[in-house]
Formats: sequence, C-alpha cells, structure tokens
Amino acid sequence: MLATVLSRLLSGLKGRILADAAARLWGAVLSFALVPLYLRFIGVEAYGLVGLFVSIQTMLALLDFGLGASLTRELARTSGADGDWARARDLTRTLEVVYWGLAAVAALGFFLLAPVIADRWLNPEKLTADEVRSSLRVGAAAIAVQWAGTLYVGGLLGLQKQQTLALIGIISATVRAGATVAVLWAISPTVQAMFWVQAAVGLVNTLVLVWLLWASIPGPRTRPVFRAGLFSDIWKFATGLSGIAVTSLILMQADKIILSRLLPLGQFGYYVLASTLAGGIYVLVAPIFGAIFPRLTELVATKSEAEVSTFYHLSGQIVSAAILPVAAILAMFPSDALMLWTGNALIAEQAKWIVVLLVIGNAINGLMNPPFALQLAHGWTSFAFYASVVSTVLLVPLLLVLTLSWGAVGAAATWALLNVGGLLISPYILHRYLLRTELVRWYTRDILLPILVSFSAAVACRLVTHEAATRTDAAMQIVPAFLVVALLTSLCSAPIRVWLTANLLGRGARRA
Repeated sequence: MLATVLSRLLSGLKGRILADAAARLWGAVLSFALVPLYLRFIGVEAYGLVGLFVSIQTMLALLDFGLGASLTRELARTSGADGDWARARDLTRTLEVVYWGLAAVAALGFFLLAPVIADRWLNPEKLTADEVRSSLRVGAAAIAVQWAGTLYVGGLLGLQKQQTLALIGIISATVRAGATVAVLWAISPTVQAMFWVQAAVGLVNTLVLVWLLWASIPGPRTRPVFRAGLFSDIWKFATGLSGIAVTSLILMQADKIILSRLLPLGQFGYYVLASTLAGGIYVLVAPIFGAIFPRLTELVATKSEAEVSTFYHLSGQIVSAAILPVAAILAMFPSDALMLWTGNALIAEQAKWIVVLLVIGNAINGLMNPPFALQLAHGWTSFAFYASVVSTVLLVPLLLVLTLSWGAVGAAATWALLNVGGLLISPYILHRYLLRTELVRWYTRDILLPILVSFSAAVACRLVTHEAATRTDAAMQIVPAFLVVALLTSLCSAPIRVWLTANLLGRGARRA
C-alpha cells in the first residue's frame, strides 16, 4: 500500500530531481575541480574578489521582489487546476517587462558603486585599485544578464521542466568553465577576463531560457500583453517573498560582506574557499526544493491533506538522506576534504574549522527546506518573513562581536548558532497552523534519526582513520567513509527503504 502511494506521489518527481541534481552536481564538480587552476592563475587574493562578486550576485538575485517564485507558483497552480493559460501568458509578459527593468537598474547601480567598493571597502594587498574597479565594472554586465535569467528559470520550474533546464545548465556550465580556463591560459590571467566570460556565456544562456519558456507555456498563441492589473493577484505573495528575500539576503551574505571589510583580502579568500566547499550542501538541496515546491503546490490546490502530509514527510526524509551524509563527512573530515580539493596543506589548516561550522549551519538550513516549501505552497509568507527578521536582528551584532573576537571562525560560528536556534523554534510554530499533528513525526523520523545515524557513522569512520597528508590519502579515507554513511542514512528512512525495495529488488526479481 505504501509503495503504491509513494509511486503516485513520486510520479515524474524522481526524474526531475535527478536531472536538476545532475546539472547542479556537474556545475559544482567543474567549479571545485577548477578552483586550484584559478588559484594558480589569479591567486588567493583575486579569488577573494571573485567570492565577493558571487555574493553580490546572489544578493541581487534574492532581491527580485518575489517575482521569480511567484511565477513558479502561478504556473504550477495553473497546471494543477487546469486554469486560464491566456492569463498566465499575460502574467509572464508583465513580470518579464518588470524583471528586465530591475536587471538594468541593478547593473547600473553596481557599475556606479564599483569605485566606492574598490577604494573604500576592500583591502587589496597585491591587486591595484584600478584592477579591482575595472573588474567590478565588467561584473556589472554579467549581473544584468544572469539575473534576468532567474525569472525564466522560475517559470520553467512552475511548468516542471527540470530535465530541460538541467540539460541547459550542464551545457552552460561546461562552456563557461572551458571558456574561462581558455581565456585565463591563452589571453589574460586576470579577474577581469573571468568576468567577461561570465557576461558572454550568461547572455547566451538567458536568451535560450527566454525562447524555451515562451515555447513551453500552453494556451492560445496570441501575443501576450503587459497588464499591470495582474499584479493585484500576486502582490501579497510577492510582497511576502520580497520581505523574506531581503532578510535572507542579510542572513546568507552578511558574513562575506562584513568580513570583506574587516579582514585582509587574502584572509578573506580562505573564508570564501571554506564557504564554497560548505556550499556544496545547497547544490544537493536546491534541485529537491525545485521539484517539491511545485508538487506541494499542486497537492495543496487539490485540498488532499493526507497526500500533502505523506509527500511532506517523504520530502523531509529525501532531503535528510541527500545532505546529511555529505554534511557529516565534511564536519568530521574537514582538513581531508580541503586537501583533496585544493592539494594545499596551508589552506586545509587555515580553513578547516570554518568548514565545520559553516557545514553545520548549511545542513540545518537545508533541512528546513520542506517546511519552507509547505509555507509557500499555502501562500503563507508572513511567518518566514518574521522569522527572518528576528534572525537578522540577532545576526548582525552577534556576527560583529564573534568576528572581532575570533575572526572568520567567529563568523562561521554565528551562522551555525542561528540555524540551530531556528531548527528548535520555527517548526514548532509552523506546525501549530499547518499539518498540526505532524511536528513530532517530522522531528523524530525526518530529522533527528537521520542526524544521529549519519553523524554517528561519520564519527566512527573518523576514529579509525588519520588526518591525510596527501590527496591520495584523503580520497582513500573520504570515499569509503561517505559510502558507509550514505547507505546507513538512506536505510533509516522507511519510505526510502520501501521505494528502493520496490524499484531495485522488484526489477531484479522481474528480470530473473
């Protein structure tokens, strides 16, 4: 019976998650693999500048006034309720016009602020102020074209086109990586050259997304029109998401912005490297969220609370099985992971405790994605907004105090502490209003049991190994430890065990 329910709820979901995960994983593999090359071409200080640019780009992507997620929700609801596709096309055109205007404003603002950032904010030791200014100005073009593409990704997610998006993502990441290395090697080993590649590849990628979204929306092929009145249908949801975006912006990026001011650019580079490694958690959880959010939205629209509950817990256990093995290994083997990645013993020593604390914070933050998706599926944004406001009020002073006391390690500890507090408080409040009887089950089966299994297994593996001195030693320790932890974590989930039995053992029996 459970296998039948799971098969229905997972219909099409497995392929979408795997496709999106494959694309993100491929992009992460390319990024991680090429970091040592980038360091060789441009150095740690310049890589710190790249990290700052990525943070600013992420900040601006969050400040889209909730339009991307609103389009995801509206197209998913239209699909689930067999709604008005003519209206959906007009809404897409309306949001498109606004989004490109915001992209232009963001790029212009960043271009004008480049001298201020270079001269008054950053503390370069090897790069000149002119080099920093020119690099950031080129980055403004990359911001405009890549940010605009976020709207079209949101629309395609609402139409559940994850497989197609994955293919585009894989091609784009491969071209971007190859072009960057070629330009650094053959033309100019500078940050400015890297940003030019980002702008060019980003423009082509966004144009492809524009064509694909409009080709995928069903309905009459009449020319869509800008209708300002359609904002009245989404303004409440979009405004709530905007508030969440602003506070999330501070929560996710304040550490990098503050540290870029307080630390020498070289030391900031170590923090960026640790943050990049710990950010692998989001590479795993993002495709799952991208698949479960529109699916939950469809189920909520059908008003089937039983199926919503079943899918909600299944989503929580899938997220746990995906991210906790990685988090446990990175937390127990931080220097080994850094050694395997960079081959640099100094980086491994300087960044290991930063990795541990950021991984803990990121893992807990990732576990909260199914509850967040449940809120958005119900159109309830106020709770997440107020929770983010409280976290922001606590973050900034705590971040300043701990950073001034313990530097980059203190900043990482701030992120871990905030997320531990959120895990203890937010789900309790959420489940007083949604799925009221499911809090204990979510805590015990979806979260705590996988945490205990994964970290206990990782600790056991750590106790029987030693700290690696070479990349080969690191790989020989991390790979088998991860396989053991991943297997045990997956098996502790009853739905995942049932699904594996039905799909793997069942297929073997049929072949026999």
